[in-house]
Amino acid sequence: MGSPLESWLKKVHVAQTRTEVLRLLEEFRPMDWTDEQRAAMSKVYIRALEQLAPEADTSDAQKAQVSSADGPVWYEKM
Repeated sequence: MGSPLESWLKKVHVAQTRTEVLRLLEEFRPMDWTDEQRAAMSKVYIRALEQLAPEADTSDAQKAQVSSADGPVWYEKM
């Protein structure tokens, strides 16, 4: 069996959706990796995201339900 990094790279490579790739990345990110290992993962996941079709966007009705008044903007927080 390969290294732990190789198994993560394979998981990302075989992911079926962008959501799955990003979920894997969130699991990978907090682990203890070297800079070289993180660079290898970044190349693989960016390539995977480029190859996967964009997922369906939310409908206009769903977007309308989201409130734009979600709190003060950055300059009001200062």
